[in-house]
Amino acid sequence: MFKNIELYVNSSKKKALETFSVVKNKLLSSGFNIVNGTNISPDIVIGFGGDGTLLRWLNKNNFSTNSKYIGINCGTLGFLQDVNLNEILNFHETQNNFKEEKLFFIDIEIMQNDKVFKFHALNEFNIEPEGCLRTKVEVDGYLLEHFTGTALLFSSPTGSTARNLSAGGCILGPNLKVFQMTPREATVNSQMRSLPKSICFTKDQIVSLYPNDESEITIKADGYPVFIGNYSKISVTYSNKYLTKLTDSKYNFITKVREKLIE
Repeated sequence: MFKNIELYVNSSKKKALETFSVVKNKLLSSGFNIVNGTNISPDIVIGFGGDGTLLRWLNKNNFSTNSKYIGINCGTLGFLQDVNLNEILNFHETQNNFKEEKLFFIDIEIMQNDKVFKFHALNEFNIEPEGCLRTKVEVDGYLLEHFTGTALLFSSPTGSTARNLSAGGCILGPNLKVFQMTPREATVNSQMRSLPKSICFTKDQIVSLYPNDESEITIKADGYPVFIGNYSKISVTYSNKYLTKLTDSKYNFITKVREKLIE
């Protein structure tokens, strides 16, 4: 049973603030401890806002996975905020109705001379220079391509419905142990041929990038800039690290895709 709860709200959204106030009062009256501003580690973090709410909380807490997460639907189109208000208002009675879903991260390792930088992302890594990205792409040591284009996007199953989808990548089911690389404006002509569509890799594969020019790159993890500069090698992998998200037991991914992206 859960007792200690942290409430994390996107204060720029009016509906999120209103929902936060209602939920806080109800949880307190139901005997839960609200641990915001204390040194007590929460059992559950409840987020109010859009999908960016979870990404901001993870970034703020250095990708801590000690607490489980619940996202409250505040009228957004996101996939991570999928719990209805009534389920939380009656959380003292309904918490056993929730199911756990593991959201695996993807990892990136950047080598720059004798320095190594490592980062996690829940949704995606976006790799792009100021101009054109020219890089050799290897998978488990085998040459895949010499990519030329605007950028490369690496996304997890969770991030497949985010920026990846806008970039032309495919939607991945949440239980698939894969990640994908999606090109942005790949060059395809008689002189250069880059993969114009996304490609998926298994959880055990390693995708490595080697520079074909001296251009500096910017790497963003879930929209946050984490690296700017030259590199000698970049490796992207499916992570063993995951966040446990709680969702309504009636949640169905296919239904959510239809509701959010088709209807």
